[in-house]
Amino acid sequence: MEPLLAENITPVALAALTLGLFIAGACKGILGLGLPLIGVPVLATFLPTRDVVAILWLPMMWANAFQAFQGGGGGVAFRRFWPVMAMMAVGAWVGTILLVSLDDHLLLGIVGGIVVVFSALSLAHPRFALAARLERPVGLGIGIAVGVLLGVSLHMGPLLAIYFVAIGLPKEDFIRAIGATFFAGVVLIGIFYLAYGVFEPHHVVLTIGATVPVAIGGWVGQRLRTRVNEARFRKALFVLLILIGANLIRRAVF
Repeated sequence: MEPLLAENITPVALAALTLGLFIAGACKGILGLGLPLIGVPVLATFLPTRDVVAILWLPMMWANAFQAFQGGGGGVAFRRFWPVMAMMAVGAWVGTILLVSLDDHLLLGIVGGIVVVFSALSLAHPRFALAARLERPVGLGIGIAVGVLLGVSLHMGPLLAIYFVAIGLPKEDFIRAIGATFFAGVVLIGIFYLAYGVFEPHHVVLTIGATVPVAIGGWVGQRLRTRVNEARFRKALFVLLILIGANLIRRAVF
């Protein structure tokens, strides 16, 4: 496959990609999640899936490092959930192997399916109560599943969110736990992407450039958080994502 270089992206595609990254960053600022859920399908509309996940690596690293360590407490989350993160490493290794092995049309369909399912889950907002004695064993299984999804598509948010809600984390602990596990996952996937050739030298300029609109969008989103009706915004966003995901599935099939 010919390397994707910044100068090979058309002005129209560049404008659409920049807007998509800005919106993804804004949603991250408003809701605390949504960067890969929005960024991956939007970018995959214009670019090969392997390029998409490589380009989004640095923006995800920046956004989740900020979320994990703001206000302190990130270290507590790392100590409590390190077994989940360890299993994420196993799953991420498997997911990366799938990413480099599968046909891009199949990857497009997988990404579309993940976006549709995760968006539907986010709309349904399922709540489960998990007994304290089950936190560790269920967490290990969640870690592997999340790692595989992370390796293939960078998606991990809704599944982790359901788990953290199920074990009864308070709001602030929830935000730190999400940020810490996301941060650990992005570090892990960066290592595997380098090892398996997903992340290549020509992606450096692109991933640095992608961080700028995401950062600006995140800043705007944080300031809009108190002015936006979060419930309506969330519903409209995930309905739109279901349509985008369905379009990716259509492209994969037809």
